Amino acid sequence: MSSVLIRRVIGAASTVDGRKASIVGSLSDNVSLSIAAVLALVGALDAFVGGEWDLFVLFVALTALLGGVWLRRRIDRVSTTLRPDLAKWLLDQSRATGERFEDIIDRGLTAYRSGMVDQDES
Repeated sequence: MSSVLIRRVIGAASTVDGRKASIVGSLSDNVSLSIAAVLALVGALDAFVGGEWDLFVLFVALTALLGGVWLRRRIDRVSTTLRPDLAKWLLDQSRATGERFEDIIDRGLTAYRSGMVDQDES
C-alpha cells in the first residue's frame, strides 16, 4: 500500500528559493524513456526509407508503446503541493545524503502511516 501512496505523492511540486522544485519520477527514468523513444523513431524512419515494412510496423508499435508508458506515468500521478519549507528540506536532505527524493518520501510516509495504524488499533 505504501508504494501506491508513494507513486501518488511523487508528483509533488513546490517553489523553493524562486525555483520550481518538481518531483516527477526520477530523471534517469525519464531520460531513458526519451532515448528509447528517439531510437524507436529513428528506426521507424530508417525502415520506412529502406522499404522494410515489417520493421517499420515493429518500430511504430514500439514508439506507440513507449508513448503509452510515458503518458501512463503522467496520468497516474496525483499532483500535490508541498509547503515551501518542506520542499526546501527535501531538496537539502537529498543533496546532503545523496538519497533519491522517492526514498526520503517513502521512508517518511511509511513512518507516518505506521503511527496512524498504531493509533487506530489502540
